Amino acid sequence: MIPRQVLKMSPNLILHDLRERRVGILVIGFSLGVLSFFALAMSVPMADMLNSITDNLTPALEAFLGGEAPGGYVVGEVFNLIAPIAIVAYAISVGASILAGEEQTKTMSLLSAQPISRLSIFTAKAVVLILALLGAVVLFWAGLALGVWLIDVDATLTEVTAGSVHLFFLGLAFGGLSFGVAAATGQSLWATSIVGTIAVVTYFMNAMLPLAGFDAAAKISPWYYYLGSDPLNNGIDAGHLLVLAAIAAVGFAVSAWAFPRRDLKG
Repeated sequence: MIPRQVLKMSPNLILHDLRERRVGILVIGFSLGVLSFFALAMSVPMADMLNSITDNLTPALEAFLGGEAPGGYVVGEVFNLIAPIAIVAYAISVGASILAGEEQTKTMSLLSAQPISRLSIFTAKAVVLILALLGAVVLFWAGLALGVWLIDVDATLTEVTAGSVHLFFLGLAFGGLSFGVAAATGQSLWATSIVGTIAVVTYFMNAMLPLAGFDAAAKISPWYYYLGSDPLNNGIDAGHLLVLAAIAAVGFAVSAWAFPRRDLKG
């Protein structure tokens, strides 16, 4: 049976960590939201020029550049390049630092000395990672939604919502992996380096292999399950979201196993 003080501590840890990370959440989410809104505003007068460029591309290259997205090239670039790179980088950073950072700043001993189990610490940190990522994506979505509502673009709220849901799960996949490496090693630099390398390599696998005719091989990449089903046009793909959730679950499972057993530093 879990002690009552442990149950009380976890919400306090969650609230404390969210307060510590509120600036990062607001900066990444608000920046993406504002950028997306103004990108949509700029796309209207540039629509004819952008369409003439993408109309002459091969289907694979057009898909890579986002020309097939509702709202055209600008919406495609937001979802293909700008937002996913920012959100994945943010998720990896938070996943790497949220546990290992306590050890490197020498506050883990103070935290673990409280009447709270390591499993409760792990759970609270995992919840903060999820909520921080969700907050950033929601702010990004809000900027897009406002743009779709106010600007005459060929995109709907349902379409950008589906893309945003897939974006959240992509970030969760890489954030979970980073969380797992950091919890197992106690080194945020290792987590950032290892998972960051995986993210870059698999991004280029997903982007380049279809251009070379190796479409099936691209399914190895987590990025394929982000936009591979074209959620901007076809809506949310539950199967692809389950794959991304399973990747995140592996990272969280490693954390749950390794963190309580490791000799903590700091």
